[in-house]
Amino acid sequence: MTPEEFYKKYAVADPAEVAAKYRNPKTQELLAFAQEEGERLVKDCGVAGARYFVGGSLGYDAVLKGGFDIDLRLLVPGDWDDGEARRNIDAVQQVLIDQARKDGAKINYRFIDEGGTNYIQHTKRIVRRPWAEGEIELTWNIQAESSYKSVAGMSAKLPQIVKDRYVAAKGLAKEESREAYDALKVHWRDFVGWLADHGGRDMDDKTLASLLLKARDSFPLFLK
Repeated sequence: MTPEEFYKKYAVADPAEVAAKYRNPKTQELLAFAQEEGERLVKDCGVAGARYFVGGSLGYDAVLKGGFDIDLRLLVPGDWDDGEARRNIDAVQQVLIDQARKDGAKINYRFIDEGGTNYIQHTKRIVRRPWAEGEIELTWNIQAESSYKSVAGMSAKLPQIVKDRYVAAKGLAKEESREAYDALKVHWRDFVGWLADHGGRDMDDKTLASLLLKARDSFPLFLK
């Protein structure tokens, strides 16, 4: 689907109103829980300079109703190919495994090699909270901070109306089909990737606004 076709199919007259219809009303509870888990791991991991980051849609208020996935990153100092950084990454994963066993929870974990360009330990467990409508899938990706290029971080810098346009379109696409929903998310990642490639991560609001003007014709669904 072309950018113009995305625009014709999913653009709405009042993005804020439509986004409010689809946005998860439990977002603040999800975010508070994510921050609690992040602070817990930073405290327990024993790695000096480690910090956590809330990734995924939760990181920029784009979670849809019924969505209870939390994507957390634990970033350790150093480069992905540095021996000490790798040892720290592996050690943090072990902390998560030990925590899950202590809590009596099942945890899935695996190593992710991004084509020899990154080193990530990935863990996932299911947790439950009374305020959640279903199970919460809590995912941790542990990696070197220098190799983390955050889609959520770039997305969070965008004006609210841009994020509302995406949430509205995502809700409409999800109602249509899984294929439409996945295609729309790829289109958003292409948009955010284009901004990042053009220096958007390091821009102030005024400079970023100028960059968004340049991108209007390439990504009309989010910018018109």
